[in-house]
Amino acid sequence: MLVLSGATFAQYRKPFLEDHALNPLISALPAHIEPGRFKNLMTVTPRVIELENSSNNDRVSVVKRLSNTVVPTKPYLDFYNEIYGMIVSGYEKRNPLVPSSVRWSYDVADPNVTFEELHKRKAISTQGCETTADHLFLTGHSGMGKTKMKNAVLSGCFPSCIIHQRPDFDEAQIVYLSIEMPPNGAQIPLLINIIDAIDETLKGIEDTNYTSTIRRPTVGGLVAQASNLCQQYHVGILFIDEFQNLNVVDQKKYRDTIQLFSSLSNVLSLPVVKIGTHEAINKLLPYFKDRRRAGDLIDIQPYIKSATSSGFEGKDWEALFNAVITYQVVNKKASVSQKLEDRLYYLSCGIPYVLFRLWQKVQIEAILSGKDTINLSLIDAAYNKYFKLIHTALAALRNNRPGKVKDLINVSRLFDDQQPSQALVHLQKMVNKDEFTGVAATELNKAIDDVEFNNALSKKDKSKLANIKKRLSQNSHKPPSGQSIDHDPKGSE
Repeated sequence: MLVLSGATFAQYRKPFLEDHALNPLISALPAHIEPGRFKNLMTVTPRVIELENSSNNDRVSVVKRLSNTVVPTKPYLDFYNEIYGMIVSGYEKRNPLVPSSVRWSYDVADPNVTFEELHKRKAISTQGCETTADHLFLTGHSGMGKTKMKNAVLSGCFPSCIIHQRPDFDEAQIVYLSIEMPPNGAQIPLLINIIDAIDETLKGIEDTNYTSTIRRPTVGGLVAQASNLCQQYHVGILFIDEFQNLNVVDQKKYRDTIQLFSSLSNVLSLPVVKIGTHEAINKLLPYFKDRRRAGDLIDIQPYIKSATSSGFEGKDWEALFNAVITYQVVNKKASVSQKLEDRLYYLSCGIPYVLFRLWQKVQIEAILSGKDTINLSLIDAAYNKYFKLIHTALAALRNNRPGKVKDLINVSRLFDDQQPSQALVHLQKMVNKDEFTGVAATELNKAIDDVEFNNALSKKDKSKLANIKKRLSQNSHKPPSGQSIDHDPKGSE
């Protein structure tokens, strides 16, 4: 059998708790990683290779590798500890060697057993959106690296699939599935994403193609198929990224989707991790009678540059700054100075997306201009050239009035990721709510001109962008009183 990267044959530990030791789904999991070792495992620092006599194009390519850097800040460790505990907790109720668990498993996956029967057996919740399986919401400002953190922790700390070959248990165990909420938040594409993720995980392990069996998809049919497959392959935890995409649907569809996850999670004792913006969690919480039932919360805030070196505060920023400053491709290296650190912190507001992208753009400008050196003036120029779309958002954050800062940075990130259609959906929603008025609307309208120039837009997207610009032009004449979006055209202190 050819086993692809990410999968492994089972090696059984001897956990202290007897029920864990007797459960192959738990005893085959990797041992919990201690903090010091975790930091070393997670850290990824691209090597700056010798580039003497190389072309500018080659050097620019090396500059862009900075985006591969992983700096495991404290939220990384918090996230890892949470999901490790969630996986173990979910498997505690699903020991495949316990007869009662096997019977229960067959029941929830058996299409002949109705949901009414499962309700009678208390296999699933009847309390609206309330959940019994563990749930976690990972949130924070856009640009804080939530998806990068998830990908790094999963790929570095867990196998995607464990292959058991015991006489009493010889099945495949999918440890985690990671999917994205569809841009339109629709249930059918969402469920197909789950099934497709199972196919992808099993490549090289089993010859499956479950998505090819989907002919005329219905929500009910796909729920049954996804439930069956998650149970059959002992899925340990489900991650749903870009959860804010669900915010674009109407209230009924939103509630139906939340109910779908709650029922799916309860039926299968499957922990779920939702990853999204603050707006996503703020919309989700009212759907739970007891907010604690919505799950635990990890909220990643912009990193703080501490004035002192004592304690944990400021250590994460220090690690991020050191990762940036040591990665220089220019011939005349910039020396570490307090002025340089202060400038990068002021402009980035402690947001990794802004910090790393700004340092990339500064070096690219230095290389292509032929000056091959970095100074504060070049940093300011690169900021003003490449971050026009989020000037007002970052200014609001500096003034401790973030408003919709996370949403505007999310729009900028989507444009950077070559997803203009999705970016415009979120931008139009913000503009239609009149989040930008007065000078802020005028400056955003100017920044959108660059968006149109730097992105290949479809005819439909161009029409949508024209409507956004028209609305902003109208809003530019409205008084800015009460708005939560500030204006900072030059990014100056």
